[in-house]
Amino acid sequence: MYPKRKRAVINAGPCKRQCHLNYVKERMWDPFYLKKKIKEVGLSKDLKLYQIRLWRSYLSIFFVLHILVTIGHCLLILVFAEIKDLIYFDVVVYFGCGVFLLAVLSVNFCEQFVERHNWVMLLSSSLAAIILLSADKLTAAIHYDPSTEMVVASFYDVYIVFVIYMYLPVPSVWSSIALGTVAAVVYIIYYVMCMSPEQLPDGSVVADASHYLCLNLVGIFYRITTNMIVRSSFLDRYQYVKEELRLRNARWHEKSLVDSILPPQISISLQSEIQKRITMVNQGTRPSIITLRRSMAVQVHPDVSILYADVVNYTHLTTTVDVVTLINLLHDLYGRFDKAAVTFRVQRIKFLGDCYYCVAGMAEADPDHAKNCVDLGFAMISHIQEVREIYGVDINMRIGVNSGSIFAGVLGEAKLQLDIWGTDVTIANVLESTGLPGCVHVSSRTLSYIDEDEFAIEPAPSWAAEHPLFIKHDVQSYILRSNNMSLHDTQPEPSASIYSFSRLGSQSSDKDEALQTLFKQELYKEFQKMPVFRWRFDQNELDSSSPNISFLCLKYRDKDMENLFITQRDYIFNC
Repeated sequence: MYPKRKRAVINAGPCKRQCHLNYVKERMWDPFYLKKKIKEVGLSKDLKLYQIRLWRSYLSIFFVLHILVTIGHCLLILVFAEIKDLIYFDVVVYFGCGVFLLAVLSVNFCEQFVERHNWVMLLSSSLAAIILLSADKLTAAIHYDPSTEMVVASFYDVYIVFVIYMYLPVPSVWSSIALGTVAAVVYIIYYVMCMSPEQLPDGSVVADASHYLCLNLVGIFYRITTNMIVRSSFLDRYQYVKEELRLRNARWHEKSLVDSILPPQISISLQSEIQKRITMVNQGTRPSIITLRRSMAVQVHPDVSILYADVVNYTHLTTTVDVVTLINLLHDLYGRFDKAAVTFRVQRIKFLGDCYYCVAGMAEADPDHAKNCVDLGFAMISHIQEVREIYGVDINMRIGVNSGSIFAGVLGEAKLQLDIWGTDVTIANVLESTGLPGCVHVSSRTLSYIDEDEFAIEPAPSWAAEHPLFIKHDVQSYILRSNNMSLHDTQPEPSASIYSFSRLGSQSSDKDEALQTLFKQELYKEFQKMPVFRWRFDQNELDSSSPNISFLCLKYRDKDMENLFITQRDYIFNC
């Protein structure tokens, strides 16, 4: 029985309801719960593969152990036995048993074969136990003489039971119990058959049965505890990878959101400053100032193109449609513009009502900044024509594009806003206001950057040439009409990052599959990193693989870490 846990009470106004979530089994290593949870999250196959790796490492230890035990045993009987002639047969049997035993178990090192045929592990383990039992009983039977009261004792009885539970690759606990029980019964039967009733002390059979029962109980405890540790470790790794991917995805959303508002060269310094301030707060240090320090808050971009776009008849539109329709229309329209801006590598600065302006060549140098802005302008015109047909409204786009230099920076302290300034920005604004609906109004400098054969070029309207700003700065402007109105069909580049709030609640099926595939790959890598024993003879390799743990007693070299580990609660024993 698990101790009852206090239930949390949630205050929800006039009524209170209890939280019925019980986390006792998560805190305690319940073997039935762990087995069910492993199956629930779909880790049964991965767990089996890792257990095969573990048993293979255990076998490598057993091979060395059995060779040492065999050599030591043979040396002992050769040195201390009184009748040497009878011992040579035993030595041959033990060495032959060792060679045969290792040959049978070596099949488990064929990784792919064992992974496809798991029954090989049980079969080889059973044969290994039979070989050890046969060798032990054969030597006893050869030397047994019923005419004397001498009985040859068993050497491998305790050894066989512990080997079955600790080293042999037996897939299930029940199979281990069966093998261990058979071994114990064989030894008890041998003891009873070789001893006459007069030679059997009172209670000797019960004592032997209790002895083998205790050995099996120790082995069963070891197997169950090992299984719990492995399953718990698997669930820990599963949770770790899951949380790591969620954190990575959240950071990607955060970065995409910030990059959609601020250029990377400015957002990186701001994010670094925010992280420093969060670290200071977590450490208990309150920042002395409230405002954020911004390195390079204002930057000069000497070779860019600026696009200003305005929705024609927007004022009339706001008086003829209801608010919901207007919001849906603008959301649809500006969403199309944002995707087109990513396609043509243009960074949107902001939109104010019916005004939308953006810059090409600011985030990173781009020799095609002018062409990208012009192509974006015609894509906007094509998009607004589709929106006009969908909603049945009379709207159009008036677009102006100018190339030159700008100042870009972040305004505000509590709420940050990227903006641009400069004479060339003002010229682009005037180009938009003096242009024609359905056309792109460009300056002579922008025209010099693009291929004139791709567009139909017309002189600018007379009122544009008479504008005071154009006269002051000697600006020549032209009207462009596109020969290809399908620019908006261009899909974004695969590397382009489009951040959408609508995708936060529900991801597309393709992205879900991609995330699931990535999760499985990361999980497989983590499972491959899970530790198994392997022999290391290079001290440098040993130190690099576990720099904080001593090889002799598996203790932390750092005393503080060792004390912290010792004082942790042991959930197996609930203490």
